[in-house]
Amino acid sequence: MLQRGMTVLVIDLDPQSNSSTTLSPTNPKKLNYTAVTLIQRPDIRIDECIYDSIFPGVFILPMVMKMRELEIELWRKDTDLIAMQLAKIKEGTYDIILIDCPPNLGS
Repeated sequence: MLQRGMTVLVIDLDPQSNSSTTLSPTNPKKLNYTAVTLIQRPDIRIDECIYDSIFPGVFILPMVMKMRELEIELWRKDTDLIAMQLAKIKEGTYDIILIDCPPNLGS
């Protein structure tokens, strides 16, 4: 994908945060905004939560949260909130969007 000049956005919704840990140039815990920010604070713009990764052309919306905290947060909030936030990504900004979901999402 990158060899073809495509841009990729990785959205890490998995509380294990492996995508964030692997792709972020810094410790994701040191970032101001993450995917959880979009759940807790809908006033934050999604582009404020997206960071450059260690690979040119790859961007990351990181996750920093424990599984239990995420489940509680999602239970308390409208389940469509993340989808509404993701819909705010400007069309054409990224060629490919990959979403890393927790294995038990929806169960």
